Amino acid sequence: MVQISRLVCFLAITCALAAAQAVHIPNGGTPGATQLSTASSPGGVPLVDISAQAMAGPLNAPALNGTLNAALYSGLDIGAKINSAIATCVSQCTITIPPGTYNYSTTITITTPGISLIGAGPEATFLNYTGSGDGILWQMNPFTLNKAGTLQGFTLIGTSSTVNLIHTGTIVGSTLDDLVVSGATGAAGTGILFENANLTSQGWTERVFMRNVHVGASGVGNTTDVALNVKGGMTSFGYNEFDFWQNVEAGQTGFSLCVTCYLYNGDLKIKGNIDSTNSTTSYVTLNGRATTENLVITGESVTGSHTNAILVGSSAIVGATGYITVLASDETTGAIPVNIASGGAYYIQPFYSYSFPISTMLQEASKTISTDGSFPVIQGGDLRGRLQLSWPNAGGSMDEMILDLGCTQFGNPCSMDVPVNYSYVSGSPVISNPTIIENSISGIIQVLVTIGNRGGHTGPLYATWVGTGYTQSTLPLGQYTFFPAIPGSYTAIVTQGIQMQPNGQTNVSGSLHIGGSLINNNGTLIPSTALGNIGNPSGYVELALKGTTGTIAGTPLSASCDSGTATVTGAAVGQTVAVSSTTGADVGGTFNVRGSVTSAGKVTVYVCGTGTPASLAYNVTVF
Repeated sequence: MVQISRLVCFLAITCALAAAQAVHIPNGGTPGATQLSTASSPGGVPLVDISAQAMAGPLNAPALNGTLNAALYSGLDIGAKINSAIATCVSQCTITIPPGTYNYSTTITITTPGISLIGAGPEATFLNYTGSGDGILWQMNPFTLNKAGTLQGFTLIGTSSTVNLIHTGTIVGSTLDDLVVSGATGAAGTGILFENANLTSQGWTERVFMRNVHVGASGVGNTTDVALNVKGGMTSFGYNEFDFWQNVEAGQTGFSLCVTCYLYNGDLKIKGNIDSTNSTTSYVTLNGRATTENLVITGESVTGSHTNAILVGSSAIVGATGYITVLASDETTGAIPVNIASGGAYYIQPFYSYSFPISTMLQEASKTISTDGSFPVIQGGDLRGRLQLSWPNAGGSMDEMILDLGCTQFGNPCSMDVPVNYSYVSGSPVISNPTIIENSISGIIQVLVTIGNRGGHTGPLYATWVGTGYTQSTLPLGQYTFFPAIPGSYTAIVTQGIQMQPNGQTNVSGSLHIGGSLINNNGTLIPSTALGNIGNPSGYVELALKGTTGTIAGTPLSASCDSGTATVTGAAVGQTVAVSSTTGADVGGTFNVRGSVTSAGKVTVYVCGTGTPASLAYNVTVF
């Protein structure tokens, strides 16, 4: 019976302690006295009196086994109470915030690892930050690689005076879980800022685990929901798992990646809504570098302006595995297109690219054309890939030119094929005369095109580049410049390739070697010895390897040969030679006329037989 009585007593004390720690504490107040029953247990054993007035020793202590009840510490508001609890923590501590609504203006500051701040859940613990700085400052100072801790289980609400609701970064091994963060709606207000600061000459953000976090309540949002920034620290944001929901209102930004930020070897998963929109609203703004990252961004937007909804800045290099799909009800394709600023690089694919950024990249830009003339479209150290140019007329029809390029810095000649050259005005292309030039000093390459026949229409010339992500040191890694200025000193580059013309004609720069047969439109074979000009209505082609001998005089022969030579540039020993007289006259049936390439570029014509042949000159064709 004594053992049972002790057990009942222990259970009663435990229940009393749990009840004391679960008190609702409104508006930063302190818990009221809790009177517990001291009646007998069902077994008739008297229970110990553990009313709030009678509690003593460890039962009313603010800390128990490393768990600290913030409400039981001194301070003017919950922020100050939490800071008081942190000050008592010697090593790893968990600070709990009981259910309640707490208004506070004291920034909660956590600068040492191993400290976690845990509420009773986002629908039970509400922290209303009324100050004009950071609601929670969570950065390691001095910076350390030790695991930081956890923020979990509360709603954090700001005002138009809030700078950051959660100011973190310069941290390793942190967890953000089961949070709602909303209401930082001032000019520079941010829901969650991950910032690499210079604390003890270093600082980066790695191994962050963020899940089940809702940033920006619908209809309220934050001026920026989640931002990555560098302020004196390292550029590294690697090995993180960012997975959150966001709501974005008109004029706000959802996720923002700074110019010097480097996001890599991790996951970025965003889901959410654009609840209202205007021309400055951005669901995602990427200005830095995001490579070897698993990137999945999905969402939905209301009808309206989506100009910057998905923005890749001019200094961005985005080469990730995954996709970005934000649906909008007024988009004919159902998805908002990515806006890639001039110079920005964007290539997201459903599989990993082992050689990025040396391999394929996708970049887009546009330039409004209001006058005719020659315009540089793209420049780079190396241009190896495909350039697509599109000009929409007032009715929406398109001029299209596609250029396949192979050109390197200080390399001459270059390869340029034009497999597509389509004009909606027959015979009068708006885009024509593609030319490659090279800066005489730096070796930077540019592609120029001529714009004409616009019919008075002013509109954008769209340029899309799918090609190498590599340039020489004279340009930043992975970047190209669209629509640059023409350099003051340049040299035209010789090009080789096949170029389609709007009228259906095909031009060939360099030698054309045909391994098969040429066929007329009527199906008849064009003989390799045919003469004519390119584009001749009869369908003949002009053969490049031709020459003419001097006159082979009519010398009497007796079972012997006379000969003459012709210079034929490009002829090689062993090629077949066709011979005919320049006048069409027959040398005579008793004589044999034949030709042979006797050395490189030299054809010898032989007239053999018995008798005196006519004195003639001969045309030779080598094939």
